[in-house]
Amino acid sequence: MMKFILLVVVVALSSVVIASACMIQNTDSGVCSYKYLTTPQATLEQIDEARRRWQKDLPFCGKYVNNYPPCVPLSSSSTPSWLSDDAKEDNNIIRAKDRWVQDTVTNTIAERIEQERALGKSHYRYFQNKDCQDAFAAYTCWLNFPRCDGYQSSLPLCVSTCENMFRVCGFEQDLWPCYEDIIDGEDEWNTKAFFPGQPFRTNEFESGGQPKEVCTPSIKGAASTFGVSFAGVASLALLFMVQ
Repeated sequence: MMKFILLVVVVALSSVVIASACMIQNTDSGVCSYKYLTTPQATLEQIDEARRRWQKDLPFCGKYVNNYPPCVPLSSSSTPSWLSDDAKEDNNIIRAKDRWVQDTVTNTIAERIEQERALGKSHYRYFQNKDCQDAFAAYTCWLNFPRCDGYQSSLPLCVSTCENMFRVCGFEQDLWPCYEDIIDGEDEWNTKAFFPGQPFRTNEFESGGQPKEVCTPSIKGAASTFGVSFAGVASLALLFMVQ
C-alpha cells in the first residue's frame, strides 16, 4: 500500500519588477548574477575572490550554483515575507534566502529520516544515504537559484536532475514524477503531477558532449556528481513517496 506524505511549504514573495529581470516564484523579481564566475584566463587571485564571494553570499548553495550565473533575489528595501524574524535583520537578501534553503533542506531530511525509521528498513531512502541527501540539497538549490541564459531569463530544471535524484534515493522508476506535466482541474488527479520543478526540460548537448545552456544546471557531470525549489510556483510542494 502506497502512502503519500505531502509537505507543503507556502512561500510568499514581495513583488519587485524590473526590466529584463529573471523569474523567481513566477514573478520577475530576480536578477542574474555574474559575480561568482571566472573566465578561463582568470588568475589565482581572481578565482579566490570569486570563491570568497559565493562562500559569503551562498555558503550552502554556492557549491552547486557557482559554475553558472544564478538568478538571485533583487536587493530591495522591502523585506520578503518568507524570511524569519531572525533573517529580517540580515541585510544580505541573497544570504538570507540561502539560509532559508539550508533550513528547509535540513528540516525536510530530518523529518523524512524520522518517518523512514518509524516505517522500517524497507522504506529507507534518505536514512544513512549521504548521496541521496546531497542530491536532494543540490536539486533544491538549483530550483531556488536557477541558471540564467544569455537573455537574462531563468531556465527550467533539466529532466536529468529529477531522474538522478530519484535514482540515487532508490525510488522505483514508476514513481518518478519527471515526465508528468502539471495537470489542470479538468483532468484526473494524479499525485505525480504535483512536484516542484515541473515542467522539466530535456537536456541537450553539443557534438563534443558539452551541455547546451537550455536548462538548470547544464553543467557537465553535474547529475552524476550529485546523483542527481523557485521557478514557476508560489507554493513549494515536496512529495515524499513511502512504500
